[in-house]
Amino acid sequence: MQKFKTQSEYINSFPSVVGKMLKEMRRVILEEAPMAEQTISYGMAAFRVKKTLVYIGGFKNHVSFFPTSSGIKAFRSELTEYKISKGTIQFKIGEKIPLQLLRKIVRFRIKELQSSKNKASSCDRVSVAKFDYSQLAQELHCLPKPAQRALIRAGLLSKKSVLSKTDDFLLSLHGFGPKALQMLRN
Repeated sequence: MQKFKTQSEYINSFPSVVGKMLKEMRRVILEEAPMAEQTISYGMAAFRVKKTLVYIGGFKNHVSFFPTSSGIKAFRSELTEYKISKGTIQFKIGEKIPLQLLRKIVRFRIKELQSSKNKASSCDRVSVAKFDYSQLAQELHCLPKPAQRALIRAGLLSKKSVLSKTDDFLLSLHGFGPKALQMLRN
C-alpha cells in the first residue's frame, strides 16, 4: 500500500472520476466542519475534530464515506438506496453523491463528538465546582447534584417540565439515576 502524506496526494492518486467524487465529498465535509484537521489514517482521507469525524476512501468500483456506525444508524432510513455496512456508505463510480445527506450526517457527527466531549468533561472537579445551579427551580434543589446538572443540561428547569417527562427519559439523562427519580416522585 502506498503511503500518502496529504489528502491531496491521496485523492490525486485515483482516476479522475474517482478523484472528482472524493474532492466533492471533501468539499462538503469541510464546508460543514471547517475546523476539521485533514489527515491520512488507515490509508484513507480522515477528518478529525479532536477525534475522528469521518473518513472518505476511493476504491476500484466505488468511493466510500465512513461516518462511523452511529452515523449509519441515525440515517439508516435515508440510506436505503445505497450499499451500506455497519460504518460505511458506498457510492458506485460515476453515481451522484447525495451531498445534502452527507451534510446532515457530518453535522450529526459534529454534535455527537461535542456531546461526548461535554459528557466527559462535565464530571471533572473544576467543572462541577463552577457549575451554575441557580437556573434550576428551588424545589428541585433537593435532588442530588448530578441529577440537577442533568436536568439543567436537558433544559428542564421547572418541576412541571420535569414531571411532564417519562421515567425512561429522565433515567436516560447522564447523571439522573433511580435514586433521583425516587426523590422526585416522593
